Amino acid sequence: MRYACFLYLLIKGVGKNVYLCNDCRKQAGLADKKSPIDFVRNLFTSGITKSPVILQVSKGARNYANQTLLRYMAQGAVEYAKELGCEHPQIVLHLDHGDSFELCKSCIDMGFSSVMIDGSHLPYEENVALTKKVVDYAHQFDVTVEGELGVLAGVEDEVSAEHHTYTDPEEVIDFATRTGCDSLAISIGTSHGAYKFKPEQCHVDPK
Repeated sequence: MRYACFLYLLIKGVGKNVYLCNDCRKQAGLADKKSPIDFVRNLFTSGITKSPVILQVSKGARNYANQTLLRYMAQGAVEYAKELGCEHPQIVLHLDHGDSFELCKSCIDMGFSSVMIDGSHLPYEENVALTKKVVDYAHQFDVTVEGELGVLAGVEDEVSAEHHTYTDPEEVIDFATRTGCDSLAISIGTSHGAYKFKPEQCHVDPK
């Protein structure tokens, strides 16, 4: 299933904080857009919503924008898509890098479709326990949970790490089995967030 690449909505200064692949940016007409409203409106009027859309917010964005505003922005996006002729819009609201059970629970209670609990900074057993606690609560409301195992180097909103820790493949099965998480973020040498290099530097010439 192809997902529209609308992955990160930061109300306090969208520009560099909304990540779209170049093709999606061109298709949605977002090259020169600065306002969050421009991004949301153009996403739907461009026809890109023939694919599912993920509206992803961070802890910092949620604190800045207000959780109630975010909830109804997502609901408004669903209704707007219906007005444009999409009978069954596939739009989800996702919490990125939740760092506590309380934060994840609050998002679940406010109607988020999915949450990420990032316990990667904790010792392994504590990460398992925290993730399982979130999963047990979330699954009561049909909310999916993403866990994290290993540490990605980089800076993203309030999450930062100078060094990466590769995910141990042998721990993945144990972690997923014991926590019941629906998806898992792993560290395999990638970086994310605020980059100090240009995208072209990441491309490998197949020739």
